[in-house]
Amino acid sequence: MATAIFPPTAETSTASGRDYTIIVAIGAIVVLVAGCYFVGLAGVLRVGYPAACFAAGAWIYTRSRPKYVAFTCWVWFLTALVRRLADFKGGYQEPSIILLAPYLVTAVCGVDLFTRARELLRPRSVPFVCALAAILYGTLVGLTKFSPRQMGPVVLNWLVPVFFAFFIVASYREYEEIRRSLQSTFALATLVMGAYGVYQFFVLPGWDKLWLSNVKTSTFGAAEPLQLRGFSTMNAPVIFALTMMGTLLVSLVWKSKFRLLVVVCGFIGLIFSFNRSGWIGLVAGTIFILVKLNTRDRMRVLGGLLLALVVAWLVIGFPDVRQPVIDKLQSMTDPKDDISFHARVDGYMNAFSTLSQEPYGEGVASPDIEHGTIFNDDQIGPHDSMVLELIYSLGWLGAFVYLIGLAIMIARIMTHKATYRPFEDAMKGILVALFAQCLLNDIVYGEVGWIMWTAGAVQLAAIAHAEARQEMSVASPVLAPALGRRPLFVVEESRS
Repeated sequence: MATAIFPPTAETSTASGRDYTIIVAIGAIVVLVAGCYFVGLAGVLRVGYPAACFAAGAWIYTRSRPKYVAFTCWVWFLTALVRRLADFKGGYQEPSIILLAPYLVTAVCGVDLFTRARELLRPRSVPFVCALAAILYGTLVGLTKFSPRQMGPVVLNWLVPVFFAFFIVASYREYEEIRRSLQSTFALATLVMGAYGVYQFFVLPGWDKLWLSNVKTSTFGAAEPLQLRGFSTMNAPVIFALTMMGTLLVSLVWKSKFRLLVVVCGFIGLIFSFNRSGWIGLVAGTIFILVKLNTRDRMRVLGGLLLALVVAWLVIGFPDVRQPVIDKLQSMTDPKDDISFHARVDGYMNAFSTLSQEPYGEGVASPDIEHGTIFNDDQIGPHDSMVLELIYSLGWLGAFVYLIGLAIMIARIMTHKATYRPFEDAMKGILVALFAQCLLNDIVYGEVGWIMWTAGAVQLAAIAHAEARQEMSVASPVLAPALGRRPLFVVEESRS
């Protein structure tokens, strides 16, 4: 239907199954990683991987926007694992230039802010204008305290999620292809990350053990099988848990014969992260999705969850696995003796005492430079809360502007009928799941911020796509009869 409304372009035509752009790009990067790993060229990999990802991302961006979306997702999901492989062969290195790869790839689409700047004048772009204005303010404040070198990586963590979200909305004419690309990528990533997470928990490969033994924190558990908190292909249990939570929610409504396998792997992988906020978010997001779906789709989702619970129960039956899970669940129902709970309460009290003296904020680099907690596991930092992250980095005014943008985005996508389909319901579920834990985790920064903004942008693109179809149907009498055969805002994917 979309191609009938929007004629094929160079971008949409290369997005078809006849184009192997992304396969060639990913294949070349896999050969690079495997070759450097087995030959022992860690130095080449550390420089070559981010460079190759950037070049491949720029090439795919010019050929197919839906495939660029898929490629960007994979770079975010797998880069931390590539870093550990390089460290395993060449020795632990901190910081690692490899971790720049997803930021470089995502920054490519920042070109859209210049080539499609007029989009910023449209009402649907208000969330991006608010976010960019707040980030600019926080950057200017930060530059009065910190050097540009210190600020660079931090500003990237703030900007690239907004860049990617704006890119998706600006590409609304290809929304249907982007939707399919995102759904299949998230589902396959759930399978890959979940299966690797289970393998990691029971086996703990050498590259993961080396990295874990060098991390200066005890919150990841011990560097031994069955004694760690799973982080799969990510670089922290909480990042893995929140990423898996999001991709798993999308997989729950995926219509494929492999859906049950994907859901089971993702669910067990999430359990082995031992991250309560991820568990809480999954429950909140799933409840939201179940309320929104019709009876048939609701039963499909419940069936997948039931199978996942049964398999998880069998896996948790191992004595060495059962007790840590039970202890974590008990801490959720009785937080009085939970060190993390008390640390958060104390952290909020101290933070608000400090921030009351600094209404203008401390700049976007402050949480990393002045309030880092990696060497103090019992202390809460700005990266442990969206509220603290925003106020420390952007000040009270900047935080207010940023939140106004998010509120406008959420209000629009929650009420517009163009987003009432299972995939869009799953994306709303991601937002519900993330905001349910905004006092427990930072959901606007880095990889988690990228997931949050992507979930919102996909639905804004769906709205823009539907409105463009409506305008086209009014302007073109030839297309009007075809459009009148079905509800305007229900495209391709039926809810029954």
